Amino acid sequence: MLIEIVPPTQTGDVGDLSAAILEGIDGALSPVGEVLHEEVSQRFETSTDPQGQPWAPLTPKTLIARARKTAGTKILIVTAMLRNSFAPRIQRDQRRVSIGPSGPAAAYAATHQFGRGGILPRPMLPVGPGGPPSAALVAEVRATIAESVRAALARYRARRGQR
Repeated sequence: MLIEIVPPTQTGDVGDLSAAILEGIDGALSPVGEVLHEEVSQRFETSTDPQGQPWAPLTPKTLIARARKTAGTKILIVTAMLRNSFAPRIQRDQRRVSIGPSGPAAAYAATHQFGRGGILPRPMLPVGPGGPPSAALVAEVRATIAESVRAALARYRARRGQR
């Protein structure tokens, strides 16, 4: 999932106000990354897609293979490599926040996000084949950004001697 904010450029008092708003947006990047990371973590905890629908169950073949290894029956969690590979990526210069897997888990994640061959999709990212992000996630991201911008505007007003 990628979030990118492109502000207009302004000068004078409007420019100072824009700078304060941008300060708030910049301050929201890491917290938004944390929100996205928590969302992906919840997919693994609940074994559900971003809309709350259960992931496809393990096939009988997989259940038998796991029983031989005593690997358990939790979907997509045997070693936790995939779950632990997700991390937010902050690109401050472009005001972007994204989340995705890294390292050897990236190909494995794509297989399960979209499905491949006989493997059914088990979406874990907030957007994709499971649909758009949930309304709750969108509201949380908006609230996180709004809180950061409000704080930056309060600092701006304090610098200008306003209440």
